[in-house]
Amino acid sequence: MSLVFMAVIMVASVSVVSYEGNFVLQTKKNYNREKALALAEAGINQAVYQLNQTAGSYTGETFTFGDGAVVTQVINIDGFNKTLEATAYIPNAVSPIAQRKVILKVSTEPSTDALAFHYGVQVGDGGVFIGMGAEIDGNVYSNGPITGADKDHSTITGDAWVAGAAAAIPDQQSTSSNSDFRFGKDSSPVDTAQSFQPTISAPLTKVSILLKKHDSPSDVTVYLVSNSGSAPTKTALAQGTLRSSLVTTNYGWVDVTFTSPYTVQANTTYWILIDAYEDDDEYWYWAKDSAAGYTRGAPAYTSRWNVGNPTWTPISGDLAFKAWFGGQPGTLDNVKVEGDARANTISNSDVVRDAYFQTLSNTTVGGTQHPGSADPPTQAFPVSDGNIADWKQAAEAGGTVIGDFRPSAGETRLGPKKITGNLILDNHQILILTGTVWVQGYIDVGNGGSIRLDPNYGRNSGMIIVDKWAQISNNGAFSGSGDEDSFLMMISLTNCRGGTQTPDCATNNSAIVLYNNVDSTIFYAPNGLIYLNNLVEIKEVTGYMLHLSNNTEVDYHSGLANALFSNGPSGAWSAVRGTWQESR
Repeated sequence: MSLVFMAVIMVASVSVVSYEGNFVLQTKKNYNREKALALAEAGINQAVYQLNQTAGSYTGETFTFGDGAVVTQVINIDGFNKTLEATAYIPNAVSPIAQRKVILKVSTEPSTDALAFHYGVQVGDGGVFIGMGAEIDGNVYSNGPITGADKDHSTITGDAWVAGAAAAIPDQQSTSSNSDFRFGKDSSPVDTAQSFQPTISAPLTKVSILLKKHDSPSDVTVYLVSNSGSAPTKTALAQGTLRSSLVTTNYGWVDVTFTSPYTVQANTTYWILIDAYEDDDEYWYWAKDSAAGYTRGAPAYTSRWNVGNPTWTPISGDLAFKAWFGGQPGTLDNVKVEGDARANTISNSDVVRDAYFQTLSNTTVGGTQHPGSADPPTQAFPVSDGNIADWKQAAEAGGTVIGDFRPSAGETRLGPKKITGNLILDNHQILILTGTVWVQGYIDVGNGGSIRLDPNYGRNSGMIIVDKWAQISNNGAFSGSGDEDSFLMMISLTNCRGGTQTPDCATNNSAIVLYNNVDSTIFYAPNGLIYLNNLVEIKEVTGYMLHLSNNTEVDYHSGLANALFSNGPSGAWSAVRGTWQESR
């Protein structure tokens, strides 16, 4: 009986011990699995954090944390969406005793710049030529002459403004910079000014200022003011608006034009004054030359320049600026203008409504004539060098394609991306931009090739930047995302300006040349000639020079007055609701 009783006890004990062992083993296994799951979720959090720290260029990593190891991977869906995968191993990936994997989709709203294109055509000092049967449907603002082939067949359906072109080089400038001068953050300095003495007596048409900003300060006013002693007075001689959208977080030159140019006198001191606001979160930096190399002026600051008796404090060094003075008066010749016409000289034309001028000859005016009117002021372009530099940086953050890029047949998705060679579409390829693309060579689109924005852009617009020329021919096409407010902007930075053909320029020695219908597209060449041919119909064009050949039409779209241009997926990355899942 004793032996039987002891046997029963031993069997029961063994069973209890075995059960306890299995329970402990299973508990430990479950514990390690839960630990691995926590590590995988930590890996997802790390991936989201790194994406936001690297402007979306993070691709994944392997790291150890606590008792385990984590491998993260980023899979690109398009320019605005990514899939994150994080796999955790306890204790390591070589001999794991527990393993868990978490998957999450993340998305970003593209950061945008609100740029305003107020005119169907805006042209720089090179001016506009309108061929036989060509038409600009909208307003035109040109800093250079507007000339038509025939006043009965070269038409502007809106208003025509012709400003006097500025001189080719600034009369006064200080362009060196090696330090910052911050203003607008504290109560002083707020209002900041730089003085100069011109060597000629002439109208001051615009100033260029080397600036950057912190966050997004509001637009501010820039004044030309007189001098008293060694400080600005409270007498404003001219004023213009500094658009915050043209200033970025990196230094770039920004043009400010004056609504009524003021004629300065040679060897007289004047001040360029920025009337800022005090804001601890949104403020400005003006590039400064600590060596004080400019000898015809000096900078100073105060808290409020036009209130009471302001005290101006000298600034050590010089602030970077350029002062541009007027050149030739603006002319309008051989054009039919169905709206108002404003130019120094109007000749051989037909103006349906009112005409504002200094000189009028051989021209019919259907409305009221306004002789002796002031010349229109020079107009700054709606895109700054700083905007373009930021867009290039966003493109480069997405990686680099070495050499030429020829998309494969069908659809190819690309962006953000930098291409060191040329971009060529010549056999019905479709290139869909998922972010900003920067091409260091040229762009040649023909034989049914097309470039359009990804639908994820929505109502936002995007851009493709080319350092050299761009040519679209043989049914090549550009378009936005499909939304009526979305536009694709082509930017060419070359200085090809017509004349004798050179190897580095497109046909007609141009920066951009178009031969086909191109809808929902903006073409921008701040330094060169845009040449339009053969029934081309586009939404907006801005360039140093513009030539419309016979039967060409520019159709201005009203939405461009508030177009939002995205520089790609540089906003904050965040989880897409409902996409978290565990992969076993």
